Amino acid sequence: MRCTLNQIPCSGDLLSTSGMPLALMVQPFALPHPSEEPIQVVDFGESGPVRCSRCKGYINPFMRFIDQGRRFVCNLCGFSNETPREYHCNLGPDGRRRDADERPELCRGTVEFVATKEYMVRDPMPAVFFFLIDVSMNAIKTGATAAACSAINRTIPDLPESPQTRVGLATFDSTIHFYNLNRALQQPSMLVVPDVQDVYTPLETELIVPLHEVCVDLFLTTQSYVDIASISVVPRTTGGQVYYYYPFSAIADSAKLYNDLRWNVTRPQGFEAVMRVRCSQGLQVQDYSGNFCKRIPTDVDLAAIDCDKTIMITFKHDDKFQENSECSFQCAVLYTTVFGQRRIRVTTLSLPCTSVLSNLFRGADLDAQFTYFLKQAGNEISTTPLAQVREQMTGLCVGILHTYRKFCATASSSGQLILPEALKLLPLYTLALTKSIGLRPDVRIDDRSYWITRVASISGSLAVPLVYPRMFAIHNLTLKDTVTSVVLPSSLPLSSEHIDNNGVFLLENGEDALIYAGKAVSADVLQQLFGVSSVDDISDQFVLQDYGNELSRKLNEVINEIRRQRCSYLRLRVCKRADPAEFQFFSIMVEDKNALGTSYVEYLVHVHRQIQNKMT
Repeated sequence: MRCTLNQIPCSGDLLSTSGMPLALMVQPFALPHPSEEPIQVVDFGESGPVRCSRCKGYINPFMRFIDQGRRFVCNLCGFSNETPREYHCNLGPDGRRRDADERPELCRGTVEFVATKEYMVRDPMPAVFFFLIDVSMNAIKTGATAAACSAINRTIPDLPESPQTRVGLATFDSTIHFYNLNRALQQPSMLVVPDVQDVYTPLETELIVPLHEVCVDLFLTTQSYVDIASISVVPRTTGGQVYYYYPFSAIADSAKLYNDLRWNVTRPQGFEAVMRVRCSQGLQVQDYSGNFCKRIPTDVDLAAIDCDKTIMITFKHDDKFQENSECSFQCAVLYTTVFGQRRIRVTTLSLPCTSVLSNLFRGADLDAQFTYFLKQAGNEISTTPLAQVREQMTGLCVGILHTYRKFCATASSSGQLILPEALKLLPLYTLALTKSIGLRPDVRIDDRSYWITRVASISGSLAVPLVYPRMFAIHNLTLKDTVTSVVLPSSLPLSSEHIDNNGVFLLENGEDALIYAGKAVSADVLQQLFGVSSVDDISDQFVLQDYGNELSRKLNEVINEIRRQRCSYLRLRVCKRADPAEFQFFSIMVEDKNALGTSYVEYLVHVHRQIQNKMT
């Protein structure tokens, strides 16, 4: 759980003056840091977890016990509750319960409660994995069908080992083919449904469950337009995901397809989820944004939720906070584990309140604020002209920096562009956003549509690299090996000034990676990295290999470390001089002036001029 502001403004007027958004990026199933302990499971038995009797907030470390532990004050609504007799414990001299450090729910920000019967309207559903495979002539010709079958075959052994786990399969071309998987049959029998407009299941049993009860993920192995804008609606409303391989290459992309599918079914996740976010009196939830279905204003329904999905929640004031008081946020997700257990995952965050504007800027979270920018842009693209969205994003940036200049840096010369320390990279990332695939006028419609679906559920850690990728020089790699991991080399600014014709450079945005080989790279470096002596001989269907030398080994280590950090296999492509991909590589040099917009220096001048205009 990450807030755009690490100090909460005491009033709505102060928040409005700052120009900054107040939003939470909630990633309930985020992978824990290697140094963190696993999330503790707490079982309160038949009585269920202790909750506030007024707002129904769950017991957490920020609830305050009083009256020798006989009562507790809710940190969300301020109500004084009677402590259940079986949960009573005396307080120590510091006012804390004597058993606070022994109870995870009283000393940890995230815990998981075992759900009781009252949280279930029926028994939990089993984990079901249903694979729908394109077997059209085009898919067979491109190798997509074979790649999908191979990936599924290799993934099935990694599915959750539970007696309840179920698997189903169907194929489609101009008709849909279901398969009776009854073990009594010598081999599966195929049942064809010719009506694709009004699909029905030809058997009531042996075909798993109706698909509307299952989260839908799409793996698009395509070489042409597929209208992602339309078909992505199903994944977005069921908590699913779109995977996009364009143009699909059976040679270069089969490994990524397998790894994406395997991670999709093995990553930490939950099914049949309902999520609600509560906050302290003084704030109220304004809106939710992400991949989900919403039937009532307070809750979001998720057929599935996993460790890669983030939901953004925006807030507005409905009252004032006292200076130096605390504001709490609590996210509760009721869900079914892959093993059929009903759980409630509760994450609680408490932040100090302030009436001082400079404190807001000092506590601003750059990545969370930019993630807000990114998701706002994604939401606007479908209804607003691209040029207008780009202006809106710049306007958001200018508004924030103008407030800081006007109220927090009054002693500085008016000719200086003064940036708050915590947000000094905000103009750079905003420029990168205006030049990104989502806001560029020259990209394929499917590419933009895929970008929109990706940003809808993207996490704060992946938002920046999506528009401002990391770039490394890989022709002279020197790595610092530690006991636990590889330390990546320093990244380079995204400017052609840092591109040397004698060098080889790796650009990665968390999902794709481009390798650019300059026209004057030495034959020795090419031989070590690619097994060829000329740039022209590097295969367009690039597959990473270890060529048995130190430089090749280090490149493999770098890419594997990036894959580990990003939880993504990375789709690798090589860019060569005069190759179409070369334009793509240099279009990502967002600090340069190009057809997509101004240079970073010119953009700063533009932002500064806008601020000065607002000051006069």
